[in-house]
Amino acid sequence: MICTPWDIPSADALHRYGMPGYKIASADLTNHDLLGHVAGFGAAMIVSTGMSSEQEITAAVDVLRAQGAPFALLQTQSTYPAPYKDVNLRYMGRLAELGDCLVGYSGHERGWHVPVAAVARGANIIEKHVTLDKTLEGTDHKVSLLPEELTAMVREIREVEEALGTDKPREVSTGELMNRVNLAKSLVAARDLHTGDVVTAADVEVKSPGRGLQPHRREALLGVTLHRDVPAGDFFYPGDLAGRPQSRSDYSFHRPWGLPVRFHDFRALLEVSEPDFLEFHQSGKDMDLELSQFFEAGEKLPQSFTVHAPDLYPGDFLIDLASPDDAVWERSITRCSASST
Repeated sequence: MICTPWDIPSADALHRYGMPGYKIASADLTNHDLLGHVAGFGAAMIVSTGMSSEQEITAAVDVLRAQGAPFALLQTQSTYPAPYKDVNLRYMGRLAELGDCLVGYSGHERGWHVPVAAVARGANIIEKHVTLDKTLEGTDHKVSLLPEELTAMVREIREVEEALGTDKPREVSTGELMNRVNLAKSLVAARDLHTGDVVTAADVEVKSPGRGLQPHRREALLGVTLHRDVPAGDFFYPGDLAGRPQSRSDYSFHRPWGLPVRFHDFRALLEVSEPDFLEFHQSGKDMDLELSQFFEAGEKLPQSFTVHAPDLYPGDFLIDLASPDDAVWERSITRCSASST
């Protein structure tokens, strides 16, 4: 708990109570006597800057610095309700420069989307009024949040904080790596190529999935002398650029692991790895393939496996098990049943 003193006797009373911090309202930013007195307590301060010019803000900062107080400045629009056009979230960056301090936002607008946006723009502190009844007398209640709205705001702020991430060099996430394998494209052989062949532009096509060299490596691949046979439609790999085969690496994990695969490529992957389970990702066209093309009659895989059925089928049919249209619902059931078998 912190509290806002509106005069020096109140500040002294709060100090005797042992308050861990203080809020200074916008109305007292130019009250240097009160500002300096509270700063002299040495406790953390949150200072709102509404109703003040930049010159008044810098003068207040000088008072706070003279006392050596730890403080943060809040961008504030002291109108009830505050028009969105006057909120000016970009000024938080200027406040950070003026105060050389943490900054935040004190909002008097309706709703809570602006404070969430303020966090995305660097606010470290959010102040928002709370009420139990927005129809009560007084200007604050109309722009305040009900408890459940406060809960929603805090949840969304935490989600935004998590989403902000880092400005370090971008890395591909685990989920993206999985989707890149299935959705991206690779450089593949346009015809049967043999050991000793020199790769030309006519020998290379770009096709899905993304298990081989990415398309931007085409120029590096052209002119390479192959050290292995590459059947038509097969992928080119980084080892082809290196001029030597890539050796298989042995990995050890502390828990079971698996691979997302397609019918046409899982056996090649099993030749160079030993996953504990497989997830067969299906396209709409895969659903119409004959399994006998890929599996022997009665064959049992040594791995556990699951099948990821497609959501979208040829003809733009989208699986919808909750559709109010009986025809769509029944077709969805039929497709899902086919996937499970």
